[in-house]
Amino acid sequence: VVDNSASVLSALMPPEASSRLQHRLTDMGVHLMLKSRLESLAQSADGIRVTLDRQRTVTVDAVVAAAGLRPETALARHAGLQTHRGVVVNSQLQTSHPAIYALGDCAEINGMVLPFLQPILLSAMCLSKNLLAQQGELKLPPMLVKVKTPDLPLHLAGDTRREDLTWNIVAAKDGLVAKGVDAENQLRAFVVSEDRMKDAFALLKQLVS
Repeated sequence: VVDNSASVLSALMPPEASSRLQHRLTDMGVHLMLKSRLESLAQSADGIRVTLDRQRTVTVDAVVAAAGLRPETALARHAGLQTHRGVVVNSQLQTSHPAIYALGDCAEINGMVLPFLQPILLSAMCLSKNLLAQQGELKLPPMLVKVKTPDLPLHLAGDTRREDLTWNIVAAKDGLVAKGVDAENQLRAFVVSEDRMKDAFALLKQLVS
């Protein structure tokens, strides 16, 4: 696994929480090449030659790209709309042009791109109200994200990438419970794994959004 981040699933979890997954993958024989950037691929007699940064190469049988989703914002930019990570929208899903709306994988809501089913469904209901002049406003509750890694399933919620959180982590044989709290000791994010996923809904109720 080649990743230019210092930890796996860095877009979803802090390093403190992803370390358990990294250890599990390593124990399964997965070779993690973190802080590495793919430069090129080339067919060779032995397979596919992968060239990484710092002039490193490795030969493999197959390559699977799992780079995630990145909103295509070119059309929005050419139209003069405000973009950042996605097409920036307000709580009514309006873009910087009041007559143009965006939702789904391309929309950036409160600084976040949310390519998950629940926020997309809630956005669609909000947008339908606004198109009918019923003044809908998008309100997103704390949402559970499920990472279906077969050997180490995970549930997480909240702003797990906030840099000001202190993480309290309990790791045991039956799973991991990682709680991210702010300066007032309020729960802002959590990650649970394996058998501890049963704690997810109780933690979701405690989450301060």
